[in-house]
Amino acid sequence: MKFATVFLSSILSAFTIAELVHLPDVIIPKDPNYKQPPSSFAKFDAKKQAAHQCATQNILNALPNGFASTSRRLKNDYYTSPAVLSNLTAAETVNAPIHKEVQVYLNIMHLENGEGNYDDQVFWKQIDLLNAHFQGTGFTFNWVGVRRIQDNGYYYNLQAGSDAEKQMKETFYMGDKKVLNFYTGNFAQYNGWATFPHDYNYWQKRDGVCLHRDVLPGGKRENYNNGITGVHEVGHWLGLYHTFQNGCNPPGDEIDSTPPNPDPTHNDPNFFNTNGCPRNRDSCIGGIKVDVSNIMDYSWCRDHFNTDQLQRTMDVWWATRGA
Repeated sequence: MKFATVFLSSILSAFTIAELVHLPDVIIPKDPNYKQPPSSFAKFDAKKQAAHQCATQNILNALPNGFASTSRRLKNDYYTSPAVLSNLTAAETVNAPIHKEVQVYLNIMHLENGEGNYDDQVFWKQIDLLNAHFQGTGFTFNWVGVRRIQDNGYYYNLQAGSDAEKQMKETFYMGDKKVLNFYTGNFAQYNGWATFPHDYNYWQKRDGVCLHRDVLPGGKRENYNNGITGVHEVGHWLGLYHTFQNGCNPPGDEIDSTPPNPDPTHNDPNFFNTNGCPRNRDSCIGGIKVDVSNIMDYSWCRDHFNTDQLQRTMDVWWATRGA
């Protein structure tokens, strides 16, 4: 499929202030051979939606063996190794806030009839949620650019790890490893996914976060339309794993204070009769309950990170994305 390539590096270099810039709209020529698939969740029930929340692990699994093994052998001591610590200044230790502004670019995929498009106020609410939940880390998310891309469904309906995703990101990616690129559309099957920071050297222009349009604040996907999915995916982008990572096996999610969750919380037999929040769910440690409201879980009541998770995002930033 032919698609438009937009060169905007000169515009990017001009973005040094906090004012939101509306980048030129893009219209991708129609491909007469393209057939739009059915809506990704048109026939899905609540159980299927609960099981298709995040495709980040799928993306990690798609890495070549060398990169995948590097990602999977990361331990907490990696982030406090002499090699990593040597990159930090005396004033900027792994225990100190980083005071880092993260520039955010948004790419909105939509159809000619307007499906998938939305006004700026929707994403401002998403930015507010990011800044609220990462408060105390020193990260400030600054939305600096938005671009609306109209096509006939090739990008709008893409799947995680597909050729369409690769082409979309390599066409519209802005900035470098310190810049957060968001993409929204009717992305098939999942609520969202992200790339991990320690895999940037492989992904590079494929770095960033993809979100289904209906999980943005005020979206149509019930139980997921409060913007927390976006916060969850940015958690991945900053180096956090699911609380059920590795199940009951070490190193779990690599956060010692997170009670290890044997599997995604949506598998709990009481998930639906507790409105997606089974607070009596047992962890892998006897007598300790799963923190089902942790943002890196899959419950419907996610509302916080723990202190060690927030600390890890700062440590990982210094180790992978740099000062």
